[in-house]
Amino acid sequence: MNGDGVINDNDRAIIGNANPKFFGGFNNTFSFRGFELNIFVQGNSGNQILNYGSFDLLNLTGGNNQSARVLDRWTPTNPSNTIPRANAAGGSRILSSFQVEDGSYLRVKNISLGYNLPKTVLSRLALTSAKIYVTAQNWITLTKYNGYDPEVNRYGSSSLSQGLDYGGYPAAKTVLVGLNLKF
Repeated sequence: MNGDGVINDNDRAIIGNANPKFFGGFNNTFSFRGFELNIFVQGNSGNQILNYGSFDLLNLTGGNNQSARVLDRWTPTNPSNTIPRANAAGGSRILSSFQVEDGSYLRVKNISLGYNLPKTVLSRLALTSAKIYVTAQNWITLTKYNGYDPEVNRYGSSSLSQGLDYGGYPAAKTVLVGLNLKF
């Protein structure tokens, strides 16, 4: 960092910012001839995440399991610039920009497609309304983040430690099929 050609404590710097530059969402329902499509999209842009999972799975000290990505590590015959060399002597337990990743994402949080039966059918069935639908939650997430879920906070709701991911459980993908009947 300081340009003296030596890597030591003088090269330390504050890196990353867990606060997004932009966040938002969009929710709308589209209707056409008895069909209803409801979509809720949300996301953020401009934040970084410290990926502790990557820190452990790519440390190459031989002390724990490793990611398959380490097969592309630096060796004399594979001078890779993406994964460091194996180092059983230690030293790779130092956090660096290697573990800080872009946390930007766009997620289809909820999408639902339904069909309302026409009044002619409802009258024959003695119903006021009837709707059949299918809903998907957290189905699509667009991100470059390598962890399970870019929407993380390692220590729960603490605003002091946002942007830390140590294998946090990802949002569940759910598909629901339903039928609403009103008599």
